[in-house]
Amino acid sequence: SVDASCWIASLNGDCIAVNKKYMDTLQVSLEDCLGYGWVKMVAPGQDYISKWNNHIREASLASFESVFRGRAGKGIKTFRSSVRPWLDHDFSHLGYIGVLHEIKGEPDFVTHLRRATNGG
Repeated sequence: SVDASCWIASLNGDCIAVNKKYMDTLQVSLEDCLGYGWVKMVAPGQDYISKWNNHIREASLASFESVFRGRAGKGIKTFRSSVRPWLDHDFSHLGYIGVLHEIKGEPDFVTHLRRATNGG
């Protein structure tokens, strides 16, 4: 058993597996996560999806930060997603393995988004 929020994506970037901790952390179902269903959980106003797609095209991933919404848009949590290539025993690239780490406090763009939404 792993006490971390983990996910696996294929070479084309769609999510193919998550563990229970991942679903519990984001308060979502398996169906919400698989394929590109996770896109609905990304908070508006960020370029996470374009960054992810660029990383897929380059086949090179690094850690990056993203803001996810809870169920039905309630609650905003910030996570750093540590991503590494998933390789087989012959070092063939199969996809990506990631772990979410919750970040306490708000990133600057969330503060900016809230100020803009509330009129300053």
